[in-house]
Amino acid sequence: MEKNDKLAKILEESKKFTSLVEVEKSLRSLQSKKCRFLKQKERKDYSTKLTKILQDIQILVEVKKLYTPEKTKVTKFCQKDIELLNFAETVKAIKSIQSKKCNCQYMTDKTDFVNACEIERMLLEHKKSVLPINANSVEKSKIQDLVKLVEDTNDVDKNLIIQKLSELLK
Repeated sequence: MEKNDKLAKILEESKKFTSLVEVEKSLRSLQSKKCRFLKQKERKDYSTKLTKILQDIQILVEVKKLYTPEKTKVTKFCQKDIELLNFAETVKAIKSIQSKKCNCQYMTDKTDFVNACEIERMLLEHKKSVLPINANSVEKSKIQDLVKLVEDTNDVDKNLIIQKLSELLK
């Protein structure tokens, strides 16, 4: 199957769902079907049916990716991304970048290490300016993720946006 055929199939499948909850429900159903089917190895059509189920699962995983915004990785942070982090996210990002520094400090190519040091410096500066948040505030990074989702998908479903906004209210 060509790349365009796969993309067309994923987009066609995504039109069947109105929300992430429906996609996850369908995905769980297929995974249950796969688990039940794995116990039926004596069937003559076992390999063809299992292949079809696995293909359907993979398509739903791709559809789920369309509904969920991808978070920026800590190693790719710029100052703008760091400014949107709250206190807890900043602390988590600092730990992550320090781990990256430890993993790449003895490599011959020092660009990753230098980049990690710069990101860590920006994160530590940002940590001084933010305070722990209370339960009634909405994180800017979550709003940014929602904006990216709207920007990345061509025809965003109104129900999906309402669902994501209501999740922010919880």
